[in-house]
Amino acid sequence: MVRVKTGTLVGLALIVLGLLLLTKAVTFSMLVVDTSPPKWKCAQFFYGSIDNPVPPYVTTLSEDQSAPSILEPARSGTIAVIVNEDNPASTATISINGVKQTMQLYLVSETSSGSVATYALPWTVPSTLGDLIRFDVEVSDQAGNKVTKTLYATTAAVEGYFTINGQRVTPQDVLYLNTKKLQIAFVATSGASSIQAVRLYVKNLGSGQVIYDGTMDGSAPSWSKSIELPSDGKYDVSGYIVVYGKPYCKMSITIDTGTPLLASFSYSQAAGVIFMLAGIAMIVRRG
Repeated sequence: MVRVKTGTLVGLALIVLGLLLLTKAVTFSMLVVDTSPPKWKCAQFFYGSIDNPVPPYVTTLSEDQSAPSILEPARSGTIAVIVNEDNPASTATISINGVKQTMQLYLVSETSSGSVATYALPWTVPSTLGDLIRFDVEVSDQAGNKVTKTLYATTAAVEGYFTINGQRVTPQDVLYLNTKKLQIAFVATSGASSIQAVRLYVKNLGSGQVIYDGTMDGSAPSWSKSIELPSDGKYDVSGYIVVYGKPYCKMSITIDTGTPLLASFSYSQAAGVIFMLAGIAMIVRRG
């Protein structure tokens, strides 16, 4: 009978135990491979900078196209994309209305639920009113797992029209009037709460004299101003709405009070008046 020394048995046992532990360690290391994408939190627009925002400070971008977030036009600030991720990549991508840009990793903060990564991009809101802005965001971790989101915002949509002496102003070059007294009004049909003021500018085109340059009276949704021109002639009349401190021209026409009304007609309009007068005369004679 072969006898095995106790030391040998212990040695063999240690070798087996070591192999088992090594195998489990390898298996464990395979199980912890990261396959989870970053967890989306939100995307925000900071007016000014993230560290030093200015009024109105911050707006969260909407995930609902039918209810986009409202941004103030022509304002500069920073887009921030925030995700939960322990191993964030150094950059993220964002496409704004189809234009792809790179966001830089701005901050990683530790919380009780893990690491929070913030990506940042300086950006200026478009100056036009009522435009829909689409943001397509893609954020990855160091293992290449990614999360994507589509977000929506719009600049304030403000619509309305001017009237002069009760007549709605249309895109025409000249408005002929037989009076020097003007009653000018503006009526907002949408976005009235975004209008801070309505301004009016009236200038004599002959002398260059500015007759009025100031605000109209009233408040949302209607404003008005009475002006009496000093003399007959041609005047430039422009109207502006002020939205978030920026003026937008909604009326720019020439008013002519020095041309006889009939002379302002086109040939066809003048002919129409002549035929009407002739017809009335014939009826009166027969009567």
